[in-house]
Amino acid sequence: MIINCGSSSIKLRLIDISREISVVTGLIERIGSSECRQYVKWPGGFAEESHQFDNHQDSLTWSLNYLQAADILHDPNDLFCVCHRIVHGGERFSAPVIVTDDVLNELRALNRLAPLHNPQNLTGIKIARNIFPDAAHVAVFDTAFYRDLPPAAYRYAIPEWIYRDLGVRRYGFHGISHQYMMLQASELTGKSLSEGRFITLHLGNGCSISAIKNGQCVDTSMGMTPLEGLIMGTRCGDLDPTIPLILMHETGISLAEAENLLNTESGLKGICGENDMRAIHRLAETGSSNAKLALEMFVNRIKKYIGSYLAILNGADAIIFSGGIGEHDEIARELICGSLDYLGIELDPAGNSNDTHAPRVISTEGSRVSLLVVPTDEEMQIAKQALGMLEGSGTA
Repeated sequence: MIINCGSSSIKLRLIDISREISVVTGLIERIGSSECRQYVKWPGGFAEESHQFDNHQDSLTWSLNYLQAADILHDPNDLFCVCHRIVHGGERFSAPVIVTDDVLNELRALNRLAPLHNPQNLTGIKIARNIFPDAAHVAVFDTAFYRDLPPAAYRYAIPEWIYRDLGVRRYGFHGISHQYMMLQASELTGKSLSEGRFITLHLGNGCSISAIKNGQCVDTSMGMTPLEGLIMGTRCGDLDPTIPLILMHETGISLAEAENLLNTESGLKGICGENDMRAIHRLAETGSSNAKLALEMFVNRIKKYIGSYLAILNGADAIIFSGGIGEHDEIARELICGSLDYLGIELDPAGNSNDTHAPRVISTEGSRVSLLVVPTDEEMQIAKQALGMLEGSGTA
């Protein structure tokens, strides 16, 4: 079983890893909102619920109990492994690890680096260990994909002792998704990992972009925490670092309040009051100037990063879209790609509007750079990494 706790959602997946097929999939989205929804799909059945949960603990507890009460998960003792996506592993964790009490204590110390995510990830581990005490629990880290970032990409232009003594550096996030996009892009373009140049975009409530060359990430937008980079649902992304200092000085807010404001009240939500891109499109269609501005700022920030990564990679073989927005929002993709034609990047309108669940090419045949949509499969990637670790350690 894979438990993937996001900032406002939880994904569950029960996988038969020997056949690489899903047995059960579950999703809880918009946690903390009046529009919170739960979906469960299994062979021969589908259920949709609309319970309002204010936090991840209540959401996940309900989901796991539901699977057993509905006899979807027939025998919990059949679970071989429960895999947990952990957003931030710091410099300590660069590969999957079996969860122990000591590991949990080390992970808690990293909560400050990903305050929207790591606490929710640890909540998932706590609940799952209580419900499935006999299964092996494995933590798989979003930051691990970036363990080979070059120093020129991960160091900040601040005194060296701050990095050395405090670990202040770029770590990168959404690595599981970016790695999956890289592998899929290699298959779709026929470019081997050893020669491919890919720009991968994970666009959802959290957003990030990575530059990948020869199978390794050479730069990425998120930094020491998931706050840096692209404009996100509730996170500001790149920001003049004096702004929170000014806020604290002028308004008297505390450090914790400033951190909360930039993580949960900013981004698209701060600009137009909505963090869901579907709602922003609806508002823009009714003439909301703030919604239109939010969309324009969102797109402009992405274009700036695409341009800089094209320079770092000296071109690209493919630009890949994933995540809820990246996979399903044809308007956003059109706005992002529409003015890149001077680089020989050409979007195919028909392909872009084809909203299927399969990996697909959305560029024209004459485009110098392939444009791809790849529905991310973080859960399968997590399962494969966890199994590889267990087999390597002799635990499997």
